[in-house]
Amino acid sequence: MILKTLSLVVLVSLFVGCGDASSLVAQKDENQVVQESFNIAMDNSVHEASGEFNNYKVVVYTNGEVDDKPSQSSKAIYGKINGKNTASLLTINSNYSDGDVFKVKVYKDGKLVGESNEKVLTGDTLEFSSIEI
Repeated sequence: MILKTLSLVVLVSLFVGCGDASSLVAQKDENQVVQESFNIAMDNSVHEASGEFNNYKVVVYTNGEVDDKPSQSSKAIYGKINGKNTASLLTINSNYSDGDVFKVKVYKDGKLVGESNEKVLTGDTLEFSSIEI
């Protein structure tokens, strides 16, 4: 009986321990996650891929890398923020590769107020998920 109880306590401790570890990951600040694995994407002039949209600053992040040389063309990043289409506001350097992952973040007065899901680039355009603030 003591062995069964001890086994149950060890088993429960393992499950609780796993739950705590995943909770710590989930509680990690989103901005820290982006800073660790993503950088601000570059446009075809090798400037920050960002823009102003309805009094918000919109910034494109990626896990991909490009040289510090301008590209001959660009790829469009578009989607909706608060139900309004960003149209051709955001462009990235055409040297980003299919398979690179992108994420759009929206800031108001320097504070993060919304973000898209991560999307994988395939082709010359990428539609980010709708962002509601």
